[in-house]
Amino acid sequence: GGSLEQIIYRVDALHWIEKRGVPVMNSPRAIERAVDKFYTTALLQEAGLPTPETVVCEGLDQAMPAVRAMLKDGGDVIVKPIFGSMGHGLVRLSDPDVAFRVLRALEQTRAVFYLQRAIDHGGHDVRVFVVGGRVLGTIERSAAEGDWRTNVTRGGSARSIALPPEWEPLALAAAAA
Repeated sequence: GGSLEQIIYRVDALHWIEKRGVPVMNSPRAIERAVDKFYTTALLQEAGLPTPETVVCEGLDQAMPAVRAMLKDGGDVIVKPIFGSMGHGLVRLSDPDVAFRVLRALEQTRAVFYLQRAIDHGGHDVRVFVVGGRVLGTIERSAAEGDWRTNVTRGGSARSIALPPEWEPLALAAAAA
């Protein structure tokens, strides 16, 4: 967290340290790619990996047609902040009128709209930990009762699981991207 200035300073400092041969656990390049949902999605799509339908735009006039198109097919749309974690700032929309009100309010803050088709995951998702091109572990996160977000900070739970072998190439390709 912090101001834009603080964050840029910290990442620049990591670049400076790494350039001088000091090992860092998470390279600044990896952080820059992973912290920005737009950039991450673009890299995953470019690598040919399956990603949910996503629209990123800056105006209500572009966001609402995208929301209506996603809702028309059934299911919900998730509005996410481009920078964020732990389930903060996520809004799940299933009604175009409510979507208009939410997006109109966000437009007042000059937000970037990151809209993603909700994927029915049965209240569970999987996180794969890849280090040095190797899978070191896998967890399944489960949403708290009555919630759709699987974040542990939101009351969800996590448990270690064995990664299905057919998922390993996806995890390695995602980490490489």
